[in-house]
Amino acid sequence: MNFEKVEIYGFKSFADKVEIKFNDGITGIVGPNGCGKSNVSDAIRWVLGEQSAKNLRGSSMQDVIFSGTQNRKSLSYCEVSLFFDNSTKIFDVDYNQVIITRKLYRSGESEYFINKQQARLKDIVSLLHQCGIGKEGYTIIGQGKVEEIISAKPEDRRAIFEEATGIAHFKTRKIESERKLDRTHENIVRYSDILSEIENQLAPLERQAAKAKEFNELSEELKRHEINTYIAKVDGVETAKGKIYVKIKAVDDEYAQRERELNKAQTEYDKIFNEINEADDNLRNLNAELLEKRVNMEKSSGQIRLFKERIGYFEGQVQDNLAEIERNKNTVKESGETIAKNKSDLQNAQADLMSLEKSFEVATKQLVSVSEKIALGEELATANTRKVIESLESLTDIKVNKGTMSIEKSNLLEKRNELTDKLDEYSVKREKAFNDKETIDQNISNLDRNIFETKNNIELKEEEVQQGNEEVSKIDNKIFLLNNELARLEQTDKMLKSFKENHEGFAFPIKTLLNNAKSNPELNKRIVGVVAELIKYDKKYELALARSLSAAAQNVVTNTPEDAKYLIKYLKANDIGKATFLPITSVKMRENGGEIRRALSETGALGIADEVVKYNPAYKSVITNLLANTLIVDTLDNATKIAEKYRFNFKIVTLEGEVFSTQGSMTGGSEKGARVDHMSADRRIEENLARLNGKKAELEELRKQKTALESKRDKAFDELHLLNDLYTQKHQSLILEREKLKVVENTLSDLDKDIENLNELIESVNVRLGEIDEKYRAVEGGSKRLEADKETAQISASKHQKEFDALKKERDDLSEQSTKIQIDITSKKASIQTLKEDISRLERIVNDCNYNIKTLEENVENQKQIIENLKLDEEKVAFSKEEQEVINSIRDKIDGIESNKLSLREQLNKNDERKNFLTEELSRLTEKKNDQKIALAKIDSDLEYLQQSIWEDYQETYETAVKYREE
Repeated sequence: MNFEKVEIYGFKSFADKVEIKFNDGITGIVGPNGCGKSNVSDAIRWVLGEQSAKNLRGSSMQDVIFSGTQNRKSLSYCEVSLFFDNSTKIFDVDYNQVIITRKLYRSGESEYFINKQQARLKDIVSLLHQCGIGKEGYTIIGQGKVEEIISAKPEDRRAIFEEATGIAHFKTRKIESERKLDRTHENIVRYSDILSEIENQLAPLERQAAKAKEFNELSEELKRHEINTYIAKVDGVETAKGKIYVKIKAVDDEYAQRERELNKAQTEYDKIFNEINEADDNLRNLNAELLEKRVNMEKSSGQIRLFKERIGYFEGQVQDNLAEIERNKNTVKESGETIAKNKSDLQNAQADLMSLEKSFEVATKQLVSVSEKIALGEELATANTRKVIESLESLTDIKVNKGTMSIEKSNLLEKRNELTDKLDEYSVKREKAFNDKETIDQNISNLDRNIFETKNNIELKEEEVQQGNEEVSKIDNKIFLLNNELARLEQTDKMLKSFKENHEGFAFPIKTLLNNAKSNPELNKRIVGVVAELIKYDKKYELALARSLSAAAQNVVTNTPEDAKYLIKYLKANDIGKATFLPITSVKMRENGGEIRRALSETGALGIADEVVKYNPAYKSVITNLLANTLIVDTLDNATKIAEKYRFNFKIVTLEGEVFSTQGSMTGGSEKGARVDHMSADRRIEENLARLNGKKAELEELRKQKTALESKRDKAFDELHLLNDLYTQKHQSLILEREKLKVVENTLSDLDKDIENLNELIESVNVRLGEIDEKYRAVEGGSKRLEADKETAQISASKHQKEFDALKKERDDLSEQSTKIQIDITSKKASIQTLKEDISRLERIVNDCNYNIKTLEENVENQKQIIENLKLDEEKVAFSKEEQEVINSIRDKIDGIESNKLSLREQLNKNDERKNFLTEELSRLTEKKNDQKIALAKIDSDLEYLQQSIWEDYQETYETAVKYREE
């Protein structure tokens, strides 16, 4: 027997893998009703390709998968394999054993295998037909099958025999081949219809195809580069962040060091400032004491007055000397300005002198040249005088016989008259032919102009047609790109809807429970929905609500606690996981307190979370329980102020997701990796649908534009045909006129040749007459020529005399100019010498004034010292020795304090500069740190934007995009 065994796993009642071997003889399977005997034959029938669930005693094909018991969970798929011995080659395959397998998943996907290699159902049916096996034949005989075979009609029994003998395989192939031939015939007919329709579209389609191919290549290249950029950024983000963190740490370290230095400098500053204040207090006290001493001990004696008069005299001398010093300084300043001006004038004068010397040199050369020309002119005058004398020496015999020349001249004149009459006759004929030629030329010119205009119009229409084709092609390209965009948006719509329908983004227990509820009415009626899907809100609140709800967004809402209890038991029984349930009847509704109501008037407060969302009033207890007493605020700063003001009496959430809890904790930071897909699914579907509808409207508008452009192009094409016909007519008329022109031009050419011959004869006669006249003139003009030669020589002599006079005048002018330049040179030299002397004189004055200033300043210092000594003497006279010592002691203290104060002031200034420097450094480091923080945030935002762009454009994540990596 060729059938060796059957392996069953997960099919109907076979929860465990079962292997049934079929040895030689008969194999029997016995057992009570309901033990699953028929499931064996059903399994074999199922492997052989049974597609009807009814024949397998089920309502749907998934019913054949083991559905579980109270103590055992259901299976996700079933699999049955039939093993055949193929050593006798009953199957046309190169295997000694053939294994036919079918596998079915709960999702409805079905797979077939031949020897563990995936195959089609068609391949399995074809293989079984080769040896007479089929699901409808006598291979499997169930209840009532024998009676059906016996009572079958002849044609039905014939089908059984055909299957047993293997003919059914070929009959099936024949039917399939005939079906393919029919479809092929239909396709050929349809192809013939389509071929004629699309032949006119080949050219634009070729261009579109080339552009589409180029677009696809560029798109693929763009995709590769963008994905590799994304991968490189993802791979390098930690490195980039690490570098920034290192920079931030270095900035923090430097900031701390500068801050310590600033604190130290501030401490020193305060210390020095206090010392200066103490010195000022001491100075005030000492000056007051000194003043008191001087007032109390002053004596009004004559000697004191004498000292005062002397002091006044020397003070007057000091003032006089200071005034004299000021006058000397003014003199030095004015002399210095005059010296600077004279030096500038000196430089200009020296430059003018050089220019005059060059001009004198040029004038001298010109004077020499003119003198040489005058000498040459004198020699030419002498030669002309000699020529006049020679022309008067010869007049010879010049008489000639005039009679013969008179007779020849008469004959020539008669012949010339005959030729002239004939020339007039030919000229009349030529004028007529020329008029005909002008008429034809005018006609040709008009035709050329008309043809040129028609040709231009044709070119314009061709450009219009070409432009129309290009515009239509552009519209086609736009439609093509728009169709691609529509396909992408439709795919995104399907993906988003599938995402929502399959509850992607939810935790596994929630997702499994919701998906199972679709096919389980008992589950479905107990589930109201998930919190995230029961509320609606504006997009700007999305992140805030996601952070407010957090994991509660995936809580399952039920009507009663009994429903929640049933669902919990279901999760336990099927070992799915845990979930949180919110029964509407048992969840307590929360009211918003007075504190949060008052906070709504604060700056940045946007609303209370349970009031900014929309929901079915039936869910009010659940929604208020989760979102009441939660305030949504625009920014972190405003949220901090509100939280501190109201002492964290209620929860606060910002639009960027920072959370302030009632316990005083704050949560926030980067949103990298944050997912709110289950919260934003509806919004994303609506936004994508809006974009999809917009693109459809744009596509419809483009199609209308294309129709209008095609109509305009077709009209231009018809006008182009008319212009081409007109061009052909004009061109034929032009050819005819040019033939006429050739005939007239030939006639004109012949007449021109005859006229040219006559003109040559007349010319030869005229030449001969001219020769005779020339001979007459030669005889009569001999003496006249000699006289003319004489007059020419005299005129030449007169001309040379005039040129000689002009040269002499030029020589005199050049001599006068040279003399004038010499005078100017002498004047400039004198001026330069004067300037040099003035500069030397002024420099001496400056030196004298500087010496006087130095002497006067020394006198002033000496006089001041005398005044100071007089004052000391005055005090010595006025005060006793002990009193003078007290005063001197006070003065020494004052001088010491002043000196110390000056030193402290310098230290204070240096310390102040140091503080300013450190403050600027701290500001710079703060800006530098902020720049690094901005760079850090920019890395996250750029990466998030790039990640979103890669997903929206290519539906790729980092894990799926790695395959595009290029090293």
